[in-house]
Amino acid sequence: MYAELYNLTDGTSVSGSELSTTSTQATRLKSSEITLTSGKEYVVRTKTSSTDNLAHYLSGAKIILDQSDANGISALEIMYPISTYVFTDSDTTYSGASRYKLNSSPNILGANSAYYFEATLKTSGGTGYAKIYDVTATASITNSEITTASTTFTRVRSGDLYYNLPSGANAFDLQLKNSATNTTTAGGTWVVAQISNIGNPEGYIALYPNGTSCANQISGSEIGVKPSEGIKNSVSSSISVSDGNYMICTRTPNGVSIVTYNAKISHYQSGAQGITSLRTFRALNTDLMTESTSTYVSKNSLNSYDPATFTGVVVGSFDATLSATGSTAYAQLYNTTGAEAVTGTEISTASTSYTRVQTSDITLPISASELDIQIKNGSTSTTKSTASWLVLDITNELPAIAHDSTSNKINGQLNGPTWETAQYCVSGSCLKFGGDGDYVKVTDNSRLDFGASDSFTISMWFTQPHTTTGTQAMLSKFESTGSDGGYQIAMDSTGKVAVGIGDDNTNFPEDSITSTASYRDSKWHHVALVKNGSTSITLYVDGVVEGTDETLATTGALTNNDLLYIGLANDGATGSWLGNLDEIKIYRYARTAGEIENELNSASSTNTQLLSKNVTGKINNGLVGHWKLEETTTNSCATLAPMDACDETANGYDAYWDGDASYAPGKIGNSIVLDGTGDALRVQQEWSKIKITFDNSASAEDLTDFPVLVKVGSSRINYTKTQDLGQDIRFTDSDGTTLLSHEIEKWDEAGDSFVWVKVPNIPAGSTTDYIYMYFNDPALSDGQSPENVWDSSHVGVWHLKESTGTNIADSTTNSNNGTKTLETQPAYTADGAINGGHTFDSSNTTVSIPNNATFNMGNVMTLEAWVKPTTCASRQTIIGANNASGVVQLEINNGSCAVGTIVNGIYISYTGTNALTAGQWNHIVYTRNGTGATHKIYVNGVEKTLSTNASNNYTNPTVAFEFGRRNTAGSQKLTGTLDEVRMSGIARSVAWVKATYLTATDVFNTFGTEESYIPDFNISDQITVSGWYYPTTLDNTTKFLISGSGTSKSMYLKTDSANTGKLLFSTNGTDEGTSSTALTINNWYYVTLTGNPTETKLYINGALDSTVENTTGVSDLETFIIGNDTNLSTNGFIGKVDEVKLYNTALSLSDISTTYTSPKGPVAYYTFDQKDIGAVFDISTNNYPATWSGSTTNRYVTGKFGSAGVFNGSSDYAQASDVPFDLTTDFLTICGRKRSRKLSYR
Repeated sequence: MYAELYNLTDGTSVSGSELSTTSTQATRLKSSEITLTSGKEYVVRTKTSSTDNLAHYLSGAKIILDQSDANGISALEIMYPISTYVFTDSDTTYSGASRYKLNSSPNILGANSAYYFEATLKTSGGTGYAKIYDVTATASITNSEITTASTTFTRVRSGDLYYNLPSGANAFDLQLKNSATNTTTAGGTWVVAQISNIGNPEGYIALYPNGTSCANQISGSEIGVKPSEGIKNSVSSSISVSDGNYMICTRTPNGVSIVTYNAKISHYQSGAQGITSLRTFRALNTDLMTESTSTYVSKNSLNSYDPATFTGVVVGSFDATLSATGSTAYAQLYNTTGAEAVTGTEISTASTSYTRVQTSDITLPISASELDIQIKNGSTSTTKSTASWLVLDITNELPAIAHDSTSNKINGQLNGPTWETAQYCVSGSCLKFGGDGDYVKVTDNSRLDFGASDSFTISMWFTQPHTTTGTQAMLSKFESTGSDGGYQIAMDSTGKVAVGIGDDNTNFPEDSITSTASYRDSKWHHVALVKNGSTSITLYVDGVVEGTDETLATTGALTNNDLLYIGLANDGATGSWLGNLDEIKIYRYARTAGEIENELNSASSTNTQLLSKNVTGKINNGLVGHWKLEETTTNSCATLAPMDACDETANGYDAYWDGDASYAPGKIGNSIVLDGTGDALRVQQEWSKIKITFDNSASAEDLTDFPVLVKVGSSRINYTKTQDLGQDIRFTDSDGTTLLSHEIEKWDEAGDSFVWVKVPNIPAGSTTDYIYMYFNDPALSDGQSPENVWDSSHVGVWHLKESTGTNIADSTTNSNNGTKTLETQPAYTADGAINGGHTFDSSNTTVSIPNNATFNMGNVMTLEAWVKPTTCASRQTIIGANNASGVVQLEINNGSCAVGTIVNGIYISYTGTNALTAGQWNHIVYTRNGTGATHKIYVNGVEKTLSTNASNNYTNPTVAFEFGRRNTAGSQKLTGTLDEVRMSGIARSVAWVKATYLTATDVFNTFGTEESYIPDFNISDQITVSGWYYPTTLDNTTKFLISGSGTSKSMYLKTDSANTGKLLFSTNGTDEGTSSTALTINNWYYVTLTGNPTETKLYINGALDSTVENTTGVSDLETFIIGNDTNLSTNGFIGKVDEVKLYNTALSLSDISTTYTSPKGPVAYYTFDQKDIGAVFDISTNNYPATWSGSTTNRYVTGKFGSAGVFNGSSDYAQASDVPFDLTTDFLTICGRKRSRKLSYR
């Protein structure tokens, strides 16, 4: 008899597999080693040597796989036969084969197993079915059913039955059926066990919320480990957990044990200013410890604590996991070094299940100590502890840091300056310096030192208020003594930028450059100092060269051991910086002019209202004016005077609608409509201005929100250029744009006029601080705001200027108006200290001020008045309160001309004699600054010595204050004239009182000469003017599209009267060109005019139309008119004009054609580059910022361009006002760039 293995797939015998026997008994035979091919099906074939049909038998044929591996067998497949006989079934109901087979699950601990049911099946028709039946459980094995429609034997395998097979030694049976009455035949059936990972199973540990079962695994916390890896420290991916208690659970295959030596949650912290607080766990026992005695026993699970290794504040607590089989479990920390328990650490629980118990704050050892856990039981039951820790909470206020973004990490330590939000900075956040000693200190570093021939560049952005005085340093690395030199960038006392270098401190600076212009204008400017080897130093401001020194006296190295200071100098003389600094950079090479100008582009995402004109011009191709012409009414722009057409740049070149110009739908939004008869858009403001300079040299302190009296007459102002009542008067701070509140007390074009102006700040000791007075606009309405002149500390201000009626007005917002006894009592007099006053003639007349809560000043107040007493022969009341108990009253003493205060007949404060002069105006000020003897009395700005200085407290009034008498009975009546009475709820300072006297006597101000306002378009050798034009009339007359004039040259774009529709153009008024294109009516044209010293070009609809050579340079342009000539004649353009732009550069063809093809800019443009935690800024000219909502951390990452915003998919969003995004008939485009969890959007 022969048997062989046959490759059924390929139809070939397996070489070496044939076996034979002549025995009539069952014989076990084994072939030599054979080679099989994966993926092939094999069968056993038999034959005999006889031609007779002799019976022969085969049983238990199998393929034996001999496996070997240097690292041991890691995987195998085991076949467990259910039946090796042929069985059939010919109905639709499952029938058993009655061939039971016990489930022989392999006992291979730790291996990963998969089980399959496999059978060799065929059917005579229909579909044949087979499955495993669990005889013991009397149920089919789920998912074990397999099928075939093949009429020849086919090997069929089920899916994985690992989770469906029973774990016990159950009996199996084979069951067959057919889909009809055909025959299903099974030739052999098995359970196939595939065993992998033998000897190296993977176990798992994960974090769960503390509880009785392992439920709600913390996402991302699972860690895998294999025996081959040995004892392993494994870290999970990043997880997110909330405050609470947690536990670990393990999971292993087939009951393999896993040992956890310790487990912890690692908290990775980071912060812009360094880590200032953290919690650490110092483990004691991490294995089970037990104790069954009632006395504490140490468990020798030692750890240490040394206070010398910590800085900041350390707070400790003791934490342990305990249970008790009975009674109470106790644990405590024991100091083995000091042989004593650590105070406050004892914890206890009576729980029979493990419970985490924590102490409150404990008393930590004061020196280095070893610590141990001790446990005990309340009786003889068992206390168990599985883990315990010393928990340390550490807080440490680290110095605030300004980080160096390079790999050098030359960080600076902040001392005083504060971080300003991005909306006020150039790029991201910036530092705000208070001018009072704030600075950033950078430790000396060799990277900050330079050899004699080394090149370097130092650049930064700066802004400083116009009110600043004195020399102040932006950056400095030198000291006032020694011979090691250094460098500095500063601003001198006139506001000019000054840079210097030197190799010897005693003569510092040996080389310096100072800018020609002052930059104290509250705008952002860019400065760069470039040293080019040993050849030269150059100063750039806003990308423009301010000066170059090519004869260097500095021949040695700029190497020193000095600190580098930002916002301060180390020379002991230069003042500290007042203002903001941003983007400070030091390069160890000389940057080119182009590279420096490119740095200005970092400001392109900043609010352009904060940038200097030069900067905004450079980052916008030189754009100096942009009139969208969206306005639908006059007076749409809030500048010095309400203007009609608003300039969208930060330069403020708002314009007038002249004639009867109106509006209509335009090329983009609205447009201006001109009728050709005097209509125009005029950027030629008619303002005149006078500079008013203050002398605050006598003051040792800044005056904040100080009301200055401006007195003008015909010698100081040309009344022919003002309106009759001064309605066109305006005041600005020294920047020429910040409007100041003012109140006209009197306007008299036949004499003197008096105006009170609220000045934001007048620096101490300054003689150069100034404001501007503007006038000369006949169409302007009154711009007074008296209530805003007097700050909230003023209770009442009474000018006593009323010449008719009985009302005496209060200029503050409190409306504490007074009433005279009669219209003529007290009587008005033009002879006031300032402008008129009221005369009290010792009759029982008064000005009565009704009481209210604003007069509740307590013991902190200022009372002041101008008084001209006729005589000091008797006691006279200036301000009284009907002798009310405890209420302050201001009076003049009889006979001595002293001044003082009383309450109900009690002298509280009094000067010596002759403090006043009878028959003359005297400025009296009384202050009290809290309880006690804090009284001060000033006369004419000079503090007087007090002969009485009592501590009696005042009470708040319940009756009216009155001017000119003590009580209603008429006692102590004033004889004389009263003017400018004030009450304040604060105690005015010496400097304030002195300045108040000086400004009232007209010695505080110095007046400059009248200056006519001329727009500074900053145009020198290049110009571009562009706009959209829609002519409705074109004929043989000249019609100006634009015109302008400068100091000696003009420019224009007009129609050609000889060639209807064609244009004549010039940028210097001399060299004229003619267009090739002829415009036609009722069509939009995009017309652009560019000029430079050599040529002028005309572009129509984005294409070059014609060119003319220039024999002179372009007009410097001091007047700019849209739609007419400079005389506003009848030669005006007829039609619509839209989107006019003026540049101080000559744009290229590509720039012009791009604007033509895409004329409409974005409504909003969000770059996410400012990195502000609260807002996303719109860098379009529309300024529609969006507000962040949702999470407040990790809001920005590196984006496709610059930074990108991060959104969490649920609560994070940025929201802007809906108004600008409402759509009417326009189309909508939204574009942006996004990446998973990152968004940069326009």
